[in-house]
Amino acid sequence: MASAGEGEIPKGPAQPVRPVESLRRPPPGHRFGVRDLMIAVAVFALVFLLGREIGWPIVAAGGVAGLLALAIAIVVVLIRGQAAQREALLWVLSVAAERRMPLAPGIEAYAELCGVGYRWRARALASLLDAGVTLPDASDLVPGVLPSDAVLLARVGWQSGTLARALRDAAASRASMAPYRKALASQLLYIFGVLFVLQSVAAFVFIRIAPRFEATFADFGLDLPEVTKLIFRFSHSPVALGGLLVLYLMELALLLYLPLAYFGMLGGGGLLLDLFYRRRHTRTLLRALAMAVEGGRPLPEAIALMMRSYPARRVRVRLQRVQGDLEQGRDWIEALWARRLIRRTDAAVLRTAQRVGNLPWALRELADGIERRFGYRAQAWLQALLPLAVLALGAFVFLVAIGFFYPLVKLISNLAA
Repeated sequence: MASAGEGEIPKGPAQPVRPVESLRRPPPGHRFGVRDLMIAVAVFALVFLLGREIGWPIVAAGGVAGLLALAIAIVVVLIRGQAAQREALLWVLSVAAERRMPLAPGIEAYAELCGVGYRWRARALASLLDAGVTLPDASDLVPGVLPSDAVLLARVGWQSGTLARALRDAAASRASMAPYRKALASQLLYIFGVLFVLQSVAAFVFIRIAPRFEATFADFGLDLPEVTKLIFRFSHSPVALGGLLVLYLMELALLLYLPLAYFGMLGGGGLLLDLFYRRRHTRTLLRALAMAVEGGRPLPEAIALMMRSYPARRVRVRLQRVQGDLEQGRDWIEALWARRLIRRTDAAVLRTAQRVGNLPWALRELADGIERRFGYRAQAWLQALLPLAVLALGAFVFLVAIGFFYPLVKLISNLAA
């Protein structure tokens, strides 16, 4: 038998060759069949069984709560998707501005890759740019096409001649916060998901199971422990059950509010977010001031521009007071610190940087430091609070289980005796 020569690849058995048309033919779409019909029948049977066993009002309330939670989840996914598309558009604009290319063609090409909900905004922005409108003004005319802080940086960059750097800084800032956002979103989703399921089970137990157990224990004249009595009192209290419903609605509203505020879709709003991230406006102001210094614009002029165009009204009020201090001859660093827009340590760093001539670098480093510290602290707080939340939920489940299980054991022991 002849052996294969050196460098030759031994050939295996011939494989049947499929026609090219079969490879290009798209796979058939899903068709409604017997399996889908059986699944639908099983779902309806399960709903009917639950309605007969636990009552149709409870099933209806659970269905409404589930549909509402599903709607909130879909909205949150859409919000995150649009936020990702806006951040990608920032990179498109920054690259086009750095290469001194027209912005409108790149936006139109990118719009073809976006979903329907965001595509019309991108196309409207491109049409305005083709009509001769500046990028900051066009962004104001198309709400939601760019993040609010990026619009402010673009306006300052346009006025100071540093538009490309402003767009790149805005895009890089959001990209640097992406890992922290993912970690925070996953942990918060876990906490809210567990809490939502636990509240649903607790509501069913308090409304449907607790009255039956109470009647059974009363028939046997059983002396109940305090935990069981507390559960029964809770199941009869309209205030407690109403508070549980209010807690449901607050959680759903918070799940919708946090993504809108964090991704900048509420303009400059987000009072609740400011309680946890107080310096998010400071980082934007520092980046805008860095753009103005690099472009050689006077700082009072840049502060006046931000006073007119900053998205958050409370920050505009503070900037207006800073502008008044500057008109009276006060130093701009001291004025920002006096109006609580920067801290004392920030003021010391800026004074030193102003003396040595590297003020733009110091402004950007302070803004980057604010972002990093927020990410580290948020992760640290969640790492500390997550076990505490799990322990608290576990303690609640333990008390409810003891409240129902201990009287049953006692009742069985009495019957056996």
